[in-house]
Amino acid sequence: MQESEEIRKLFERYRDGKCTPDEEKRLHAWFNHYAMQEASGLDELQEAHETNASNIRTLRRQWLRYAAVFLFVGLSVAAWFIKDDIVQTTTPEMAATPTEDILPGGNKAILKLADGRAISLNEDQAEIAIRDGRIVYAATDMIVTDTEEDNTMELRTPNGGTYALTLSDGTKVWLNAASSLKYPMKFSAEKRQVKVEGEAFFDVVHDSKRPFTVLSSGQEIEVLGTAFNVSAYADDGDVKTTLVEGAVRLIAQESGAYIQLRPNEQAILKDGKLKTRRVDTQRFTAWKNGDFYFHETPLEDMMKELSRWYDVEVTYEQTVPQEFFNGGMSRSVSLNTVLEFLRISEIPYEIEGRTMKIYTKK
Repeated sequence: MQESEEIRKLFERYRDGKCTPDEEKRLHAWFNHYAMQEASGLDELQEAHETNASNIRTLRRQWLRYAAVFLFVGLSVAAWFIKDDIVQTTTPEMAATPTEDILPGGNKAILKLADGRAISLNEDQAEIAIRDGRIVYAATDMIVTDTEEDNTMELRTPNGGTYALTLSDGTKVWLNAASSLKYPMKFSAEKRQVKVEGEAFFDVVHDSKRPFTVLSSGQEIEVLGTAFNVSAYADDGDVKTTLVEGAVRLIAQESGAYIQLRPNEQAILKDGKLKTRRVDTQRFTAWKNGDFYFHETPLEDMMKELSRWYDVEVTYEQTVPQEFFNGGMSRSVSLNTVLEFLRISEIPYEIEGRTMKIYTKK
C-alpha cells in the first residue's frame, strides 16, 4: 500500500511536469515491472485514480530506455490506470483474456530459388547473406544453398515472420511480416535493382557508378547510398517511403512525377500521386529493432500491425472506433499483453482462435 501511494504521488508530479529525472526513472521502472507481469495489478490504480485523459502528457521516447514493454496512452482514451469519461461498455466480458495465448512472431521466412525450389529458413537464425556465390546464414556461414545461378530469387516472410538479408553488394535488407523481396544473386555492372512487397528497411551500400533502385507498388526509389524504410502493403491503400539518412529520389510510375526526400521526411504515394511530410522516423522503423512504436496512430492502423505480427484476423462490428494511441511495446510480448491494454482502454472485443472482433463502444 505504501508503494502504491508513492507511485500515485510520482504520477501526479509527472502529470504536472514536476518529476526529476530520477523520479521519472523510478516511475518508468514501476510501469515496466507491472507490464512484464501481463499488466496484472493495475486495476486497483485504475479504479482509484480518476483522471481526465486530456491532462496526461504523451509518453516520451525515453521510455524505450527503461522498459521492454511500455504503456499505450490514447489521445481520446488513456490506458492502464487512467480512466476517461466514456460510459462503461455494456459488454465488458468481451474483453476477457483468451484462454490460449498467442505468441509473438519470430524469425520465419521462405527462400524461393530460381529453379522453383523453396527452402524454409532456420528459425534460430535471423539473417542470410550472399557470399562467394552462395547463400549462407550470416552468423555462422552455414550454407543454405550453393546455387551459382544469377537469376532472380525471392525471400518471403509470412504473417508473424521477419528476416534479414545481405545482398551481393553488401546492402542489408530487413523484411517485416507478410513481405517479400525479389533480388538477383549478383547485380549487373550497370545497375542494382530489387522489388519489394509489404515492408522492408534498406541500408544501401554507396556505389556512385551503380545506383540502387527499389521497385514497389506503383513507384521507383533511386538511391546511391542511404537508409530508408518502404511500406507497401496492399491493404494499406498507399505506399510510404521514410528516409532515415542520405537521399532518395522517388518516381510515381503512373504519372512520371518525382520528388527527392531528405532525412526525416516521408513520401506517400496514393492514387498515383506523391506528397511529402516530416515525420518521426522511429514510428516507421522501430519494428526493425524489435519494437512497436505508435504516435497518434489510429486504432485501425495499430491493429493492422498487430494482425500481421501475431497472425490474427481482425474484424470490426460496424465502423472502426476512432481511437488514437501513443507509446508502444516490445514485439516479443504475447498477444495477451496487448489485449490487456485494449481491455483497460475500454475497447470491447472478443477473440476466438486467431480471429478477433472489435466492437463499437456503447
